[in-house]
Amino acid sequence: MNIPLLRFDGFDESWTNKRLVDITKVNQGLQIPISERFLEPGDNRYFYITNEFLKKNSKYEYYIETPSDSVICTKEDILMTRTGNTGMVVTGVSGAFHNNFFKIKYNEKIVQKNFLELFLKHPKTQNAISKSAGQSTIPDLNHKDFYKLEIKLPSILEQEKLGSFFMLLNQKIEKQQEKIEKMEEFKKGMMQKVFSQNLRFKDEDGRQFPEWEVKKMMELGSFFRGTGLSKADLILEGRPCVLYGQLYTTYGSVINKVFSYCSPDIKSFIGQVNDVLIPSSGETAWDIACASALNIDSVALGGDLNVFRPNKGIEGNFISYQINSMKKHELSKLAQGASVVHLYSNSLKKIKLSIPSYKEQKKIANYFLNIELKIEKENEKLKILERQKKGFMQLMFI
Repeated sequence: MNIPLLRFDGFDESWTNKRLVDITKVNQGLQIPISERFLEPGDNRYFYITNEFLKKNSKYEYYIETPSDSVICTKEDILMTRTGNTGMVVTGVSGAFHNNFFKIKYNEKIVQKNFLELFLKHPKTQNAISKSAGQSTIPDLNHKDFYKLEIKLPSILEQEKLGSFFMLLNQKIEKQQEKIEKMEEFKKGMMQKVFSQNLRFKDEDGRQFPEWEVKKMMELGSFFRGTGLSKADLILEGRPCVLYGQLYTTYGSVINKVFSYCSPDIKSFIGQVNDVLIPSSGETAWDIACASALNIDSVALGGDLNVFRPNKGIEGNFISYQINSMKKHELSKLAQGASVVHLYSNSLKKIKLSIPSYKEQKKIANYFLNIELKIEKENEKLKILERQKKGFMQLMFI
């Protein structure tokens, strides 16, 4: 029977099977070349909803003039990407939409908007969309394959209950995400103030610390290189290890825990507390322009890692925060290569850093570490909310 494992009180009827062709109608948007788009709103101009709109913190907004009614949407409509990142659902926006999108009209007597949106975002639906779109360089979902998708529907009243319940969950998740974003922005702003020396810390007696000195990294410590580790070298338990790809996907300025392990018998370069790790290769220069300080000992360091070991009196956490406070292009422009970019230690050695006294280094590093720990706690709360939503989706949908 079409009955979910968890339901609201008062609902016991089986859900009915429908195909999207029975309850929806889709149409594609309009493809307008960049030369015919406008960067400012104006008379008879509509906001142009493109893939650029989906990028977080996008700086570009396009407008087009007098589009046909068929490619205009309101905030109540549901859009879904049909090419590229196929299956992304967009709602709450008005304008004219690009050819990469479907606008999904639906029979309001049969399906409620929030419920349809939940169905489209459900992992099972997303998997079905992904398979139908194909595995080519640019996946493409056509009308026919969209209409083949099957949906199981409860009564409109139960749909509304489910839609409201998950809308509240989504609002909690969005508020938590906003809180984390604000904390990240605060940290970023404080890093700019501290490392530009517009904001200075004071010692225990309230006195100013000594002036900072500008030094090249080669004067502050020694450089080493990690040792290559293959997938076959990785095991579930053993010596903790850090792989280069994890630096720009998993870690921030400080490494307090690891996610990979290798055999203690494998010969590899062993990192120690206070080492600073910088990727030496990656897909883009932007990715590898980052640094992480080791706060744990006896860690095997994988290949494609630059290892900076500070001299006595130099705080690794401070160095990593200062490097990460630099404008990304300042570090990324040192990278070399095309399909794979490299950041060599010879280039890093020439980077100039402003270095305060050791006590001020520690004070600055601890200040930002405390901020990051608070952000980490809020990220854990976000993960709990996301797990809760995923669990309810599995129990309350068929």
